Amino acid sequence: MIDLPQIEVGGASALINGVQVTAAIGRENNELLVSVGPITARIWAVAADGGKVPLDADGRLRMMPGDSVTVDIAGFDPDTPVEVRLYSDPVLLGRSKVGSSGSLTASYEVPAKAETGSHTVVFVGTGKGQDVTLGLNVAIGNPSKGINPLVIGLPIGLAVIGALLLPVAIRRRRRSENVS
Repeated sequence: MIDLPQIEVGGASALINGVQVTAAIGRENNELLVSVGPITARIWAVAADGGKVPLDADGRLRMMPGDSVTVDIAGFDPDTPVEVRLYSDPVLLGRSKVGSSGSLTASYEVPAKAETGSHTVVFVGTGKGQDVTLGLNVAIGNPSKGINPLVIGLPIGLAVIGALLLPVAIRRRRRSENVS
């Protein structure tokens, strides 16, 4: 198992030769622009139907199983391998070979069994002779809707109605007992 950089929600970070390095991250046209050490990357999500997926409210890629994360990345050493994994549970998304120019453009599909929640897409390769582990925070699945207000409101509403009707029922019962 490889060491992973610490990443905030919607952020990116890297380990270069095992040392944590902060990544600069920007957003443009529903793509993330990441720069760290020798690496520059343009990363976006493509839906299973082929359309580009918009960034979510946290400014991160939000994908569904079957969607793909697509990268156009430069700065890796020419003709070297890059491995792409999805973490919480490590899942190999793919391996690619960097071109002779030091750049790589590829897509990696999110597996059907990927759990809903926050994950890290990790690119591992070599840039300027250094080991580079670039991590990017992403989300899988629909955003949490929170607690349905009916789950809280319905029992409270029933309790209030019961509290209002109980004294009326008690008064009626006393009246009917007094009449008999």
